[in-house]
Amino acid sequence: MFKTIQINICRYLLVFVLLSQISVTRVMGQEQSESLSQDASDLSIPTIGDESETDIEAILTEDDIEENVDSGLIDTDDARITQYNGNLDGFDRMAENEAFILYVNPASLAIKVVNKADDYLWASTLDNMEEERLNATWQAFVASAVTAEIITANNQTMTENILSEGTTIDLHTLDTGFQADIVFPSELRLRLIVELNDQGISVRVPAGNIVENENARLVQLTVYPFLGATKEASVPGYIFVPDGSGALINYQNDNLMRSPYLSRVYGQDAGINVLQLSPEIKYPERVRMPVFGAVHGHGQHAMLAIINDGDSYAQIEAQVAGLATDFNWVTSNFLYRHTYQQPTNSSGSQTINRYTNVMNRFNVDLHYHFLSEEEASYVGMAVDYQRYLVEKGVLSPLEDSDSMMRLEFLGGETEVGLIFDAYISMTTVEQLDAILQTYLDEKMTNLTVVYRGWNHGGMSQNLPNKFPLDSQLGSANDLETIQADLAEHDIKMYFYTDYLSANTVPSGVRANNYAQQVNSQDIEVLKGSSPVHLMLPNGAYELAMRDIAQFEANHMEHIAVDQLGRELFASYNSGDAFTREVTKRLHQALVADLSQGMGEKLAFYDASAYVWEWASSIYDISMTHSNYTYFSDVVPFMQIVLKGYVNYYAPFANFSADQTQNLLRNIEYGAYPSFILTQEDPIRLVETPSRELYSTQADGWYDMVQHYYQAYLPVYEATQTASIVKRELLANGVVEVGYSNGTTIIVNYTNEAYLLGDIEVGASDYLIMEGEESIE
Repeated sequence: MFKTIQINICRYLLVFVLLSQISVTRVMGQEQSESLSQDASDLSIPTIGDESETDIEAILTEDDIEENVDSGLIDTDDARITQYNGNLDGFDRMAENEAFILYVNPASLAIKVVNKADDYLWASTLDNMEEERLNATWQAFVASAVTAEIITANNQTMTENILSEGTTIDLHTLDTGFQADIVFPSELRLRLIVELNDQGISVRVPAGNIVENENARLVQLTVYPFLGATKEASVPGYIFVPDGSGALINYQNDNLMRSPYLSRVYGQDAGINVLQLSPEIKYPERVRMPVFGAVHGHGQHAMLAIINDGDSYAQIEAQVAGLATDFNWVTSNFLYRHTYQQPTNSSGSQTINRYTNVMNRFNVDLHYHFLSEEEASYVGMAVDYQRYLVEKGVLSPLEDSDSMMRLEFLGGETEVGLIFDAYISMTTVEQLDAILQTYLDEKMTNLTVVYRGWNHGGMSQNLPNKFPLDSQLGSANDLETIQADLAEHDIKMYFYTDYLSANTVPSGVRANNYAQQVNSQDIEVLKGSSPVHLMLPNGAYELAMRDIAQFEANHMEHIAVDQLGRELFASYNSGDAFTREVTKRLHQALVADLSQGMGEKLAFYDASAYVWEWASSIYDISMTHSNYTYFSDVVPFMQIVLKGYVNYYAPFANFSADQTQNLLRNIEYGAYPSFILTQEDPIRLVETPSRELYSTQADGWYDMVQHYYQAYLPVYEATQTASIVKRELLANGVVEVGYSNGTTIIVNYTNEAYLLGDIEVGASDYLIMEGEESIE
């Protein structure tokens, strides 16, 4: 038998509005948002158990280079589809294993792969291409295994591919596939290796085999762009891109794509791209995972691509039928050089476009996993990627679940004045203790507490310097006492830290300069409502290693790290130049050694996949996508990957425009609720870099915090360390989520009750079903 739990959310919210008119009035009428050293490939990053700090010098050497509601895409299995692009004329069988057969066209190196599990053939090219509406350029792009964009001796860009006149191929058979040495007409040389494995194929372009010349400097490579492509709506299904939490692009899409989806893995490179910094701009969501995919018939056939190497320089591109061709396709491009704007006058008002001189050195390594039947969906892709990360040692199952709510407190901030700056105390340690006691009195002990702005000068004043605790907030003894009190309730207190953001030059650090862009300007990014500089990655490492002893001396046992999992950039300082890949490896070394020094994994804010190995928790996890009109659905792909392996928390609920929908989305995605609170009225922050925190006063949020806690507690108790194994849309606005422990949760976003047989899920409510008879 199963038991059901149903919580009436809306009834409580009416009470909350009446009890908190002052707090609600403050936000009425405001728009609210849900929101160069050479690369060292294949260098091992230490795990937490390593006994010593990372050898930073080794990283610097070249070594071993080789709020949205679903649109209503109901999850029912599509009609069985017939074979697509299945003609093998002109293709040679190159390799076979127990799961797959690999074929190649010797002239174009196009491939076709047969998945024995479902006898389905995946093709990188199109059959009868001459019958399609494709000009010669497009036909060559589609058929060719590799397309290269180069810069010529006279600084002109041109494109070459396998079918360009004069290209030569030296093809060799391997036990598991083939190797092809390619020479383009420009004399650019590279090697392509395609091999079968247990999950599908791997596609590699080793850096050591790329040979340039003065007439061919490599800018970009695109490998097998049409692998898995479909024509218009001839095949049911969708493209998956890891935009935000995850996004689907339905093949039967009525929203015309006006430009390709093109997004850099791990976000834009601030060392290259000059971004307009304004808190008023709604920036697109980042790509936090190096994956993409395609489904041919829900529950039938799917392809997941994992960028195993070269991810620092990859960008994901997707196009749908009607943009430039009649086809839907998704691929990854790899960037070997970048264009940038070089100022030609002192004010920077006049610029010229230039390419970076040095080629980025990295191995391209793409893994294509072919899935079938129940795994042939975005959920199956997420579970497969989760399995891949477990096998690599990046993820490990949670032994104990973390707390189910994050309460973050702002200690102090600084208002910049014309002559003198003014310190603003928002929540002292004593006040924080008193606020928490009101929740503990209500038996709300399943909490994680985070203290930001505790550092000397407040949240934004002296970054990246931190110590000591600002005296206006309390003493080290006060911190020791409150942590001891919280420990009696098994509550951890985390201290916010940031090793990249800087507005002052740190003392006692050799690499203490701000990181510079390729155009010699200082790198700046937006933090809160104000721009900040970024530290050099080696300087950030020095700071972190120095701080380990300071954290211990100040009785700070747990830390929450901002920016390191979010900002990945190249720096071009004289004497301290680092590629984006080396910066990633330095960030990984920093968090690995910091984690080891603290004796535990770390909490991260909005972290990308390259730091997940050292994450116990992720705060402010993305719960949406970029809202492009051609996106059919937002999906919790990232949450499915992480659930049961890393605890994750939603962005602050304070700034949600619809608390009912926000709470339901937290429940559906398995994301623990979060609030940011202060003792003082946030109107005091209006002239500070934290002015985006416009509704935080603890008194006004007490009832809502309590409501979220009580509403989410049954979900937490039912799921805890379980992973998500199923997600289906039962109807428009009604979602079913299944967990590995047999729990099923049905979330009803609509204003009407939903009936499923004899089971009713109330309007704007959810239902928990536990046991063997959970819905199939």
